[in-house]
Amino acid sequence: MTGTTEPKFTKEEKQILISILEQVSIQGIESMKHVVSISNKLKKSLGNGVEKDNTWQISQMVTQP
Repeated sequence: MTGTTEPKFTKEEKQILISILEQVSIQGIESMKHVVSISNKLKKSLGNGVEKDNTWQISQMVTQP
């Protein structure tokens, strides 16, 4: 792809894009926590001794770059 240049954004456009991306990632993390919470509740309801809450671990993995 010779001769292609990255799109040029104004400072304001970049700030808008950043805020949108941050909001999307926050929503993704919240969704992930919700799914893990439901999963943990189901595991507990099975009564097989699996009661480890790994919501914190997953949220840490998601938030680390």
